[in-house]
Amino acid sequence: MSVSITVPAQYGFVIAAVASTAWLGLWQGWSVGRARKAAGIAYPQAYAEQAVAEKSEAAFRFNCAQRAHSNTLEIIPYVITMGLIWGLKQPVYSAAALEVWVLARIWYTRGYIKNGPKGRMASMRPGFLSMFVLFGGGSWAAYKFVVDSL
Repeated sequence: MSVSITVPAQYGFVIAAVASTAWLGLWQGWSVGRARKAAGIAYPQAYAEQAVAEKSEAAFRFNCAQRAHSNTLEIIPYVITMGLIWGLKQPVYSAAALEVWVLARIWYTRGYIKNGPKGRMASMRPGFLSMFVLFGGGSWAAYKFVVDSL
């Protein structure tokens, strides 16, 4: 038995939203690079040592930028996967949730760099909400694909 998947006409919105996640990662990488240069942290050191970060605001901001970027890299494969799967069933909702997540990550990153760990908190609610919506939508779509193929 074979299963065919039809890509909805509006799937382009999902592709565009996924593309925006690449731009998010690039922007975060640039933010880390600028903060690294300002702090004088040489490669391959991933973070400023704690003693250095406690004495240098630039080193502290570098650590925050690096952590915000790393946190995004830790979760982005799952977010994209669920968005792509859900988009096969409901592309507009999936794309909207992906874009909310991207905007929340921008807010998260800016807040983290500017105000440290507490600065990321305001963005957590929309970020987590959109991520859980994506996980729920992706799981629902996967379930529908299995059930529909039986």
